[in-house]
Amino acid sequence: MNAAQLHASPPDGPRVGLEHLLARPGQAAGWGRTGLLTNPSGVTRDLTPAAVALARAGLTPERLFGPEHGVDGSGAPGEAPELERDAASGLPTTVLYHLSAEETARRLAGLDTLIVDLQDVGVRFYTYVSTVRDVLRAARLRPLRIVILDRPNPLGFTVEGPLLDPAFESYVGISAQLPLRHGLTIGEVTRVLAAAEGVPVHVIPTDAPDAWHPQRPWVPPSPN
Repeated sequence: MNAAQLHASPPDGPRVGLEHLLARPGQAAGWGRTGLLTNPSGVTRDLTPAAVALARAGLTPERLFGPEHGVDGSGAPGEAPELERDAASGLPTTVLYHLSAEETARRLAGLDTLIVDLQDVGVRFYTYVSTVRDVLRAARLRPLRIVILDRPNPLGFTVEGPLLDPAFESYVGISAQLPLRHGLTIGEVTRVLAAAEGVPVHVIPTDAPDAWHPQRPWVPPSPN
């Protein structure tokens, strides 16, 4: 399959990474026991949550994991509520927010693959990519395949703002390689971070990565 075929839009408009996986679930052969890092932004075009859609395709995750604001998106800034079960899928949940690599690895124990479906917004200080960085570091401590289901960057490919001074790296500024507005999708950001961490990552791409298609509903990526 060439690039033109990969990004050719189906009749119902461009697909995100989740929908490409659902269209060809055989891609997951060999992934073993899977977990899903997601929140309310991880949905299909008909607003089916990723966990529910994957289960219908025979790809049920063992457990759901949440970034800042939690799996259900109910947490305030800086919060990540722990829920026993996800209301939509009934799956058990765990939070992966602002943890050490060791604690992240402990919470991911027993999984072979972590699937990530989150809507990033294209700026350096959004903490969803911080959680993905923590997952990559955890993957250096124990065998774990990382699969990113990519989504468009709603701000597009424009790059603006300064690079981060390494002296000020923090959870809201995790990489001196990223300008304030980095012009990358979450899959592309993860490739940058994975290269820095020396960890492989698999990205299932999105069509039209630099545009939000009018046929797609807009779901707020966080409660803010």
